[in-house]
Amino acid sequence: MKEITLIKQLEKLSNKIDEIKQPKSWMTVDEISKYLNISTSKTRQLVSNDEIPYSRTNPLDKKSKLLFNRKLVDSWLLTGNTKPTKRDIEKIKQFI
Repeated sequence: MKEITLIKQLEKLSNKIDEIKQPKSWMTVDEISKYLNISTSKTRQLVSNDEIPYSRTNPLDKKSKLLFNRKLVDSWLLTGNTKPTKRDIEKIKQFI
């Protein structure tokens, strides 16, 4: 019984290590706000002004969950460009 518990704990630890090694590609409002060190209200303001690249879980529903691609946000931080390039769009399509 103790062996099973220990194995489960090791699996959880291994999963956490994998998460640290491979950052998430897509982040929620809370996650991107922490990543950028800004408030969630500031993040939502950037979205409403189309100042930050973002997607929605359902693009036809403006109330659907917001998602942020980390690579696009990193590019936006470096260039200030909120419009994804054709290359960016092709990369995104791989995940959809």
